[in-house]
Amino acid sequence: MNRPLLKQEATTFAVAVGLVGTPVAPNMQLTALVDSFVISVAADIIFMGFDQGVTITNGLQLGANTLTQFSIDHDGRQLYELQFPLTDIRNGAMCKTDPIEQIPFVVWDMSQIFLVGAAATTVSVSVFKAVYV
Repeated sequence: MNRPLLKQEATTFAVAVGLVGTPVAPNMQLTALVDSFVISVAADIIFMGFDQGVTITNGLQLGANTLTQFSIDHDGRQLYELQFPLTDIRNGAMCKTDPIEQIPFVVWDMSQIFLVGAAATTVSVSVFKAVYV
């Protein structure tokens, strides 16, 4: 095999969940390139939401003794690295200078994912970084 091998980067940490919305990882914004994460709930039911106003009545319930995975499907690896040279060839052949359409890469902003519980508890979170961006 001639393709380079890359290590999947991952980090696991504990999050203390209280009675008000607690961010999963305040320092992991978009630039952390998290494209999947897992929340492991040991003892008590917790709830997840996408703003600090999450409560036990409006959040997504994550049951006790469960492991829940959230991931973004990138539809397989896209050939983004070909975008720039193909646009250069097209623009050169047509004597144009059209701007390149920027293809977005979707990732989770872990600072905007909040957890809340009916009782204080601790959960484990593992985040997985996109390695081919």
